[in-house]
Amino acid sequence: DITRTVLQLYKISKALRSKRAGALTLNQPKLQYQMKADTKIPLSFSIYQQKDSNRLVEEYMLLANMQVARKLCLTDRIFEKVILRRHPPPNASTIQNTLKLIKSSGIDIEGSSSGEISKAIQKIKDDSTQKLLIHLLAKSMQLAIYCCASCVPNNDYSHYALNVEYYTHFTSPIRRYPDILVHRLLGATLDYNENLYQTPRTLEQIAQLCNEKKLNAKTCSERSAELYLAVLIKEYGTISDEAVIVGVKDESLDVYLFRIGVPVRVGINNLPLDHPRTSFQKLSPNQSAELTIYWKNNDPPQIVKQVLKSFDIVNVDIMSEFDINMKKLKLTAQLRHPNAEKLATLAKLCSSTMLDNPISIQQRQDFDPYSEY
Repeated sequence: DITRTVLQLYKISKALRSKRAGALTLNQPKLQYQMKADTKIPLSFSIYQQKDSNRLVEEYMLLANMQVARKLCLTDRIFEKVILRRHPPPNASTIQNTLKLIKSSGIDIEGSSSGEISKAIQKIKDDSTQKLLIHLLAKSMQLAIYCCASCVPNNDYSHYALNVEYYTHFTSPIRRYPDILVHRLLGATLDYNENLYQTPRTLEQIAQLCNEKKLNAKTCSERSAELYLAVLIKEYGTISDEAVIVGVKDESLDVYLFRIGVPVRVGINNLPLDHPRTSFQKLSPNQSAELTIYWKNNDPPQIVKQVLKSFDIVNVDIMSEFDINMKKLKLTAQLRHPNAEKLATLAKLCSSTMLDNPISIQQRQDFDPYSEY
């Protein structure tokens, strides 16, 4: 009976989701680590896998946030103090440049609305390609912010990524102050308590402070995940993996390790190249470029030409080193020779590691769906 009920609820949630078609899902892969219980040194990692039960809970959390936001905004006597979560549309030139870059790889996406972008991503069946597009599009988006509704110019408080007019954070009052304010506002609409005593200007200042703290927490979470991964790779040594090129410069490449959702910059200055014959070419005004390098190969003596451009798959060596200037352990990567023998990937190596009395931790910034939005 419980299983049947859950399945029925999930079907209902899918039907409700279809009514708001156009929500733009830009979640990045989340890593979870296994560590030694005594030293807390990471031993292995895996990608957090969402199940239908997770999606069911998250869908209803989204719907709850939307309905509460709508209720508050349509109650005139408290509207001027309503705390919303708004997501401005991306900068027009930034998103157009990203879409032109994507189009240069043969994928045509119309970006006039979040709905069109969402539909285009959903049509792509290849998981790696989807992850890459999500990574590129997420970089083009602005951050979602808290605001006081009456302080927003032109009443522009819609949520671009979710494609809804009203949205707020309501479901986590035990750990987010904006949710507490929203609960108090909802109580005021139901005559359960008095309205907020702060003025709209003061509430806007509180919202701005919450934006600052949320960004700090997000940055801290990301840096923590980067550090654990850097320590893990330092324990194993140099590891090879596949990456996709997302940016080409005259002396470096920006690559994306799509298996784990980590971007890395790869320099070419330290490679065994025939440097006088290395050339960088800007192909068009839409940010598309290519870098041609010539590898020296001593056995047998010859020059191997390699043309590098966006969306090409390359093999990289992933390392961990201490940056003296930044005073931190960080990931670095080096391009492998196109004819070099492939090594065991990081994912395969970690999945085959025998763990000695491990404990599991989960590197997730937030349980709420679309937590960055």
